[in-house]
Amino acid sequence: MSSTAEKTAAAAVRKLLPKIPGTAAEMREVVSEAAQTAYKIDQFEARKSADIAAVTKVYGGEIATLTKKLAHLVGGLKAWATKHREQFGDKQRLLVDDHALRFQRSPGALKHPDKPDEQVDAILASGDEELIAAAISLKPAPDKVTIKALLEEGGDLADKLSAMGYTIDKPEAFDFVPAAHKTDTTVLTAK
Repeated sequence: MSSTAEKTAAAAVRKLLPKIPGTAAEMREVVSEAAQTAYKIDQFEARKSADIAAVTKVYGGEIATLTKKLAHLVGGLKAWATKHREQFGDKQRLLVDDHALRFQRSPGALKHPDKPDEQVDAILASGDEELIAAAISLKPAPDKVTIKALLEEGGDLADKLSAMGYTIDKPEAFDFVPAAHKTDTTVLTAK
């Protein structure tokens, strides 16, 4: 005979297993419970969105106002700092009551007025092999759209791609789609 602890453990494990209906009535019961659970999730998501919107409304305006004020104040500090740059020293930094005012130069980003294709054409047109080798990169990559189309088409190229290990992964999914919200409106009304 099993001990009480074993029976309790077995009952706990049974609770974790999915409900697998055995009869039509059990199927209706599981579907109904799944639908009610999905509806509750939707209601919680809706309340969460409403709560987030309310918090955003309360704090969003004040944050926007303070952000504008800070930008205005920093703009004035920048104007003063630009006029008194000599006070910033070699490190381009000035401490005022432990608050740092500083000028920083970014590492920079490459800029060119032409589109990338036009830039490549200009470099190639230079005829300078050293420049071309240094400034133009080729990054070969499989064309996934074409490979998928070839595999779907079948034929010689598809056979070669399949031999290389290419496949089209079409995982199957199962989901539950509850009917339009037929819920008891009192489910989540309490705050």
